[in-house]
Amino acid sequence: MKRSLLILFIIISIQAFSQNVKTEKPAIVFEKYGYIDGIRLDSIRSEYAEVNLLNNYILIDYGQQWVSRINYRVTDVEGNILRFSHNTIGAILNFMNYNGWEYINSTEPKDAMHYFIFRRKK
Repeated sequence: MKRSLLILFIIISIQAFSQNVKTEKPAIVFEKYGYIDGIRLDSIRSEYAEVNLLNNYILIDYGQQWVSRINYRVTDVEGNILRFSHNTIGAILNFMNYNGWEYINSTEPKDAMHYFIFRRKK
């Protein structure tokens, strides 16, 4: 009897830890065009851009005139701020690649803000 219960428990445990296919959508879709102050990222004429990850959104500086931090935030076509979680550096890299930018380098200074350098694809 004890042996039967042990075997039954093992079978149930194995099924409980088996992999399930997730059908959830990621927090952000990488294949989405981004905009800065109404300008689509893949149409910016600058050669280089600096991307900063700050408080789950990204700021992009491509040499535009400073007005406020709001003008550097990346939005979707409707003007909603695109949000990235702090651990999704891969999402930022894929997002920028989709929007026509090539990764060059990155740093993480003491202030814990990630800085990425991208170059526009030719």
